[in-house]
Amino acid sequence: MTVQFVGASHGAGTTSSTSTTVTLPADIPAGALGLIWVGHSSGTVTPPAGWVSSSIPASNPATAGSLLGELFAKTTLGPSDSGTTVTFTCSGAHRHSSLCGVYSEVSSLALAVALPESASDATHSLAADTAPAGGCVQVGVVLERSSAPSTSYTPPSGFTARTSTFGSGSGAVAGQLADKLDVVGAGGGIGGGDFVGTVSNLNAASWLVALVPVAAAPNADAGPDQFLHSWQPGQLDGSASTGDEHYLWSQTSGPVVALSSATAAEPTFTCPVGPATLVFQLQVTNEVGVSDTDSVTVYVAAPGEAAEPAPAYNRRIWQQLAGVWGWR
Repeated sequence: MTVQFVGASHGAGTTSSTSTTVTLPADIPAGALGLIWVGHSSGTVTPPAGWVSSSIPASNPATAGSLLGELFAKTTLGPSDSGTTVTFTCSGAHRHSSLCGVYSEVSSLALAVALPESASDATHSLAADTAPAGGCVQVGVVLERSSAPSTSYTPPSGFTARTSTFGSGSGAVAGQLADKLDVVGAGGGIGGGDFVGTVSNLNAASWLVALVPVAAAPNADAGPDQFLHSWQPGQLDGSASTGDEHYLWSQTSGPVVALSSATAAEPTFTCPVGPATLVFQLQVTNEVGVSDTDSVTVYVAAPGEAAEPAPAYNRRIWQQLAGVWGWR
């Protein structure tokens, strides 16, 4: 499975407000993850019930001069939350804005890297990092205190802009939320690039977030047992496995044979001289590292003997004898 984008929205306060309110997207499925960034100038933000300040990174909230930005998450959104409003209150009357993104098929918020900056620039860098788990997708956010709120942003290369917020008046908070839903393997590069606004501003911060997908449990299927002749080419078949991302074959019993590839779905080999019994184990692993195993047995007949199960072999011999002797 891969992480799915559900919807995005934003909220903006006035130049002197004690709260910011954002309306959640429509059609939220059960178990969706909600992410809301709140940008403000000072004070302490109190979230509504169920929304918690992310402990990743430890620097949450991020501080850049007179900008405070904080990430809040809720992991239990569902259909009843669709279209409802969420209000964050502040300890004092200040300038606020908020950005909201909702995603489904998420198992965890695995990484959130904040990058504050206090240089006057229209370009705001997104941190570069490595994916903490397989199947990750990326969410990027920028928030900034604006002398004249930007009329537009260009997201980092490869990211899709989802929503933008523009506060009112000088010093209000503006920003954008974008994502990149291309799946990245564990240890792969994520982030990097820049949010580019139309106004050069001080006091900005960006966030790089990695979301790990809910993974379908893998089911290893090493295929049916096989009955082969001595020296006969053989082939294992794990293609009926499901939820798999990586194959790994190993031989656990019998005279050792060389597989054409231990990581292919259908590796080949050459049978030894029989009689011999070969047992192979297949391990399949999904994109987040969950594995399942199955085994298959290959029976190798001695030279000149039938390569078939003993009951079938015995039945064929008796049928042949019956034909010779005229039995019915």
